[in-house]
Amino acid sequence: MKSKIVIAVLAVLLAGFTAAAQPRAFGLRFASGLEISYQHNLGSTHQGANYLEFDAGVMGYTNYPGYRLSAIYDFTILRFPMLGGNFNMAIGPGLTLGMYDKSKFMGGLVVQYAVGYEFGSLPLSIGVDTRPCFVFTAEGATMSFKELIPMASLRWKF
Repeated sequence: MKSKIVIAVLAVLLAGFTAAAQPRAFGLRFASGLEISYQHNLGSTHQGANYLEFDAGVMGYTNYPGYRLSAIYDFTILRFPMLGGNFNMAIGPGLTLGMYDKSKFMGGLVVQYAVGYEFGSLPLSIGVDTRPCFVFTAEGATMSFKELIPMASLRWKF
């Protein structure tokens, strides 16, 4: 019994150290749509780590449901310790491609604004972000305010 507790404690500690040492996170973004999200750390700066984010998912809002793929390069602009973890703020440019209204292609330039919290003792991070988007479609180019709807995220760090 005692050895099982020691093994469980060691496993939890190892998972925490592994999460802190590895530059990846995988999870979900959700609100008006649902996306699978992957982040890859590109290295540390004095403020934190810049990272690439890749998302794939469905857009479930308005009368024009569809899907999209996004790639974003985020710059960490603020990072500080808080409650045993780290609070982060990031901004970055990116691209998005997808289909909406069953057959219409769209592409766009996005700027993501994100805030998040990385737990110190758990390999989890939570966040909220928004992505204003300049959209290109067959009908022309427009500014899309649908992406201003904040999306929450929950990611496992590994």
